[in-house]
Amino acid sequence: MTSAFATKPPRRDHARLVYVLYLLQPVTGFTALVGIVIAHLARASHPLERAHRRRQLELFWVGFPLGLLSLALLVCGAWRTLIVLFDVRIESSDLLFSLSMVALGATSSVALLCWWLVQCLRGWRALESGLPPGGSTLAAHFK
Repeated sequence: MTSAFATKPPRRDHARLVYVLYLLQPVTGFTALVGIVIAHLARASHPLERAHRRRQLELFWVGFPLGLLSLALLVCGAWRTLIVLFDVRIESSDLLFSLSMVALGATSSVALLCWWLVQCLRGWRALESGLPPGGSTLAAHFK
């Protein structure tokens, strides 16, 4: 007798849609939120679907807080730089601190963007190949 998983192929529609929404996130700025809702609400009966859904949830919950932190550094650094530049009593240490916040925010944003795109593309490629997602997200390193 064959198992239910052997006879029923996995539905990849929801996982594929979430990966597409995640890949559009850097352009639109909000599609990852739609993707995480779909990932939470999608019913996965096949082990492959469950593995990809778990990976997508991990990817969001690692990338979203890091993205907010990078954005906060960038915005606060830029705001502080403007305040320091228009102040009559500019000190070089204030300007250096502000510019280093901008540089740190920009660098971390670019690094996070590259990590996000690579993780999404690796997951999508594994999904299309019928394999579980390989590798690990940053969350796996902190468990």
